[in-house]
Amino acid sequence: MTLALFIFGNTKTPLEEAFQKMQKASPETASETAKKVDFPEILNQMMKKLPSSSFDSLTLQLEKLDKARSAEKIPIYKELIAVWEDNLAPGPVAYYLEQIAMLESKDTSWYKAGDQYLIASKISKDSLLNPWYGDKAIASFDKSIEIAPENLQGKVGKAKTFIEGKNEVMRGVFLLREVVETDSTHSEANLLLGRLAVFSGQHDKAIKRLKQTLAKDENNSEALYYMGEAHLALDNKELALDYFKKCRALVKSPSFRKELDSYINNIIKQ
Repeated sequence: MTLALFIFGNTKTPLEEAFQKMQKASPETASETAKKVDFPEILNQMMKKLPSSSFDSLTLQLEKLDKARSAEKIPIYKELIAVWEDNLAPGPVAYYLEQIAMLESKDTSWYKAGDQYLIASKISKDSLLNPWYGDKAIASFDKSIEIAPENLQGKVGKAKTFIEGKNEVMRGVFLLREVVETDSTHSEANLLLGRLAVFSGQHDKAIKRLKQTLAKDENNSEALYYMGEAHLALDNKELALDYFKKCRALVKSPSFRKELDSYINNIIKQ
């Protein structure tokens, strides 16, 4: 499945890395509760490393924030988020989205914070911040679920965090199974379970899951790719080629298309 590295990124997908780590892990390597983090102080240190224009913009907004009433803070938080987004810093973005969520108390606001904390946990190489981001993502998704338990997306986000951010794959799988028990056609939950089934060699199960995703979104390139992998593993060569070709038509990157063309040609020659 190495071609997936070219189609969906220059490294292995977080889901695939997490699954492989799970296979090698012993009980002693399970993730521990993250240590206390003084994130406002970390933010100050991050600010000092930014270009002067960004530093000045953040300083101005923080001065406004000190004087603002609660109702006035949300637009200021959004200005802070915009500056940190310009500097490709998902951790600070997540932090300020969390501040907005605390003021708004909406499930969608907490979901946005959790999603951004999950992104930060996958990107960060800091041994202290990485687990902290993961824990913050879980806490944010829990808030989203608490406010709107009928919204399954919060549970999917929490499952993704366990799988991709905290290397607790089975906890994530159990949550995803709960989602599909409630909604057997849930597109993202089925995609995640389908990909995991491919990684673990359960190709018949993978096909069943991925069919659900494609029934709702026939142009889902990841689902098409992994359907190809599942059928190829089952020696359904022609079907596999059909899925790979459909995936190829949807991939926009020329380099990804080139790699997929090479992959398809190698299959044809076998």
